[in-house]
Amino acid sequence: MENDEDLMEVMSIIEEIERKYVDLEQSLSNLPIASRDAILEEIYKDIILNNPVIKNFGTSKDQICIEGGDTKAKKLDNFIQSTIDNIKANRIKKVFYLRKFLDGFVDISESDKNVVIKSLKNTDIVQLRERLESLTRIFKIENVD
Repeated sequence: MENDEDLMEVMSIIEEIERKYVDLEQSLSNLPIASRDAILEEIYKDIILNNPVIKNFGTSKDQICIEGGDTKAKKLDNFIQSTIDNIKANRIKKVFYLRKFLDGFVDISESDKNVVIKSLKNTDIVQLRERLESLTRIFKIENVD
C-alpha cells in the first residue's frame, strides 16, 4: 500500500514539473527578443545619434540607414512594424491597416484576406507581430518599400 502512495506522489510531482515546464516555455515564447541584427542596428543608431558632431548636422533617427545584413528582411520587418505602429496610433482603423498589410501579398485571395482579418481583428498588439511575421512566411509578398 505504501508503494502505491509513493508512486502516486512521484507521479504528482512529475505532472507538476511538466505543467511548470509548459508555463515556462509559454512565457519564454511570449518575450519580445530582438534579433542580433536589430540589436546591433540600435547600438549603431544610439552611437550615431549621441555623437556631438553628427548631432550638429541635424540627423534624425529615421534618416539613419545601417548597411549590411539582409535588406529584404529589414524591409519586411519595417513593413510589419509600420503596420503595428499605425494600429497602435489609431486602433479604430485596425481592420483598414490589416487589409493594407494583406494587400502587399501577391498570392492571397480576397476571401482569404477576409478570413485572416477576421482572425486578427481581436488579436492583441503583443501577439500581432508574431502573427504578421507568420503570414509573411506563408504568402508571397510583393516588393515592400
